Order: sequence, then structure tokens, then C-alpha cells
Amino acid sequence: MLSTTKEPKQSQLFQPDPKHLATLQEFATTTYNLSVECNIQGKETKGAIRSFEINGLQEALDLYVALIGEGYSPVEGIQYAPSCLMGPVTDHILLHLKKPQALIEAEVAEVIAEVEANYLTGLETERQAEITRQVQFQVEAAKRKAEVERLAKEIEVEAAIRAEVEAALGVR
Repeated sequence: MLSTTKEPKQSQLFQPDPKHLATLQEFATTTYNLSVECNIQGKETKGAIRSFEINGLQEALDLYVALIGEGYSPVEGIQYAPSCLMGPVTDHILLHLKKPQALIEAEVAEVIAEVEANYLTGLETERQAEITRQVQFQVEAAKRKAEVERLAKEIEVEAAIRAEVEAALGVR
């Protein structure tokens, strides 16, 4: 025999949307792949590209060879070409290199996990805010209903007393 009771349908509000999450993660991954890592306090940014500022041409060449040996690779694009600021005592060389692929994959996994955690936290925060808003709305509605009932009762009592007073005074 089939049950005739219906299960309440779960709302789709505030439920994770896999397509939206995938879009957010794809955007974060693309941003990561095009970003230069920044370690300035308050402006920390993860990126697949790392910037190196070195004093002196020989030191820059030595570091470049060492980093290429560790798996770093040159970055395409004129904005990432090595640059040199010549000074009176020493030259400042700025290099941009792409991180090793294993490091990029590990950091992309962190970025994807962070995006998912932020997305789910945001949904939960919105859900809790909506619950609070709905509870407040229903409490206010209950207060209004109670006030209407109280006023109706007060009018009813006043009418009954008025009828008694009028009857006692023989107005009717």
C-alpha cells in the first residue's frame, strides 16, 4: 500500500550550485595563472608567476640559472621581460618566472578549495540571515495579530459593559 503523506519539498534556495561553483573555481584558477605572487602584508596574492628583484647582473644571472634548474620557467609576454634599473653603485634586475608545475598544481588545488569554502560559507551566512529575517517577520506578524485580537476583545468587552450600563439606566 502506498503512503499518501507527502514529504516536504526541500527549498532550492541557498543550496550549492555546482555550475556556479565550477565557474567561480575556473575564474580563480585563471586569475591565479595570470597573477604575479605578492607577499606585501595586507595585499597577499597567490600567483603562478613569481617576481625576483636582484642587485647586480651577475647575481641575477646566477639566480636565473639556479631557478631554471629548480623548475621555474620564463613567462611569455613583454610585460614579464627582465628589466634593469641602473644605479650609480649597482644595477637592480627584475625577473618574472613561472613557478614549477608541481607547485602550481598544489597552489591551484589550494585556491580551488578556498573558493569552495568561501562559497559554502557565503551560502550559509546568507541562509542564516534569511532565517533571521523570516523569524523576525513572523514574530512581527504574530504581534500584529495578537494586537488585533486584543483590540477586538477590548471592543467586545466595552460593548458588553455599555449594553449593561444602558440596560441598567433603562436607555433601551
